[in-house]
Amino acid sequence: MLQYCLSVQAEGGRFDQGIRLGTSNLAQSVARFPGNAPRGGHADSCACNNMVARATIWRYTFGVSKRADMARNLQASIQAFVRSFGLLVTKQTPCGQPMSPSVAHALMVLLERELDGLSTFQHELAELLGLDRSSVQRLCSRLEADGRIKQAPAPDDARSRRIQLTPSGQRLAANIQAASLHRFTRIVDAIPASKRQPLLDALKVLTAAVLTLETEP
Repeated sequence: MLQYCLSVQAEGGRFDQGIRLGTSNLAQSVARFPGNAPRGGHADSCACNNMVARATIWRYTFGVSKRADMARNLQASIQAFVRSFGLLVTKQTPCGQPMSPSVAHALMVLLERELDGLSTFQHELAELLGLDRSSVQRLCSRLEADGRIKQAPAPDDARSRRIQLTPSGQRLAANIQAASLHRFTRIVDAIPASKRQPLLDALKVLTAAVLTLETEP
């Protein structure tokens, strides 16, 4: 029986396919594996088959449990960061500016694009901020009323609105950018030097993973 079990385990990679198939197809995957059917009705073959099947199911269950634990740890870590960073405050930015984070980010995005020589339309701002168009329309209306931006119809589409910072808006955006950079500089100073680049790399991986959710049906 030992020799037979070793021959089955030698093809362990084949059982990984069963793990990926999921529990609903796991039994079929085990049954299709060459040699898993009892040989001549010998009890040792049946015992080995049962052992390998149980081990495969355990590996799958352990993987699911470990994945769930990782998800819970990620959830707790991100929620703790959001709260401690001040992202739940709606009337002030984390860097202390008296406005909502969405307004601050809109002004910084517009400033960055203007410095790069780029024009910005409402629908582009909505995509860059990750907001729906109606929310950005209301945001732009408030900024325009406050004298921070001016809007004009696009030359080729009167329904599309081009956004441009006013001199007052440029000064405010620059102040927000400077305050934000100062806060992040203090955060970097509090992180051990050896962990700074790995942290940035991990944030890039996390951002890419979040973006994949937008493509899911």
